[in-house]
Amino acid sequence: MINHAEKMVSEMAEPELLVFTHIPALYSNLKWTVIETVDDHFVLRSSLVQ
Repeated sequence: MINHAEKMVSEMAEPELLVFTHIPALYSNLKWTVIETVDDHFVLRSSLVQ
């Protein structure tokens, strides 16, 4: 599902995709970067520009 979302956003010519989650390891394993922490949740970014 994450890969599908990245593909869709990339096709829309967006440079990045953000997620707000309490399970950052799931995204970090896919090379997403933590950009902010809010209590016990995290904002992560996937750069879609290669």
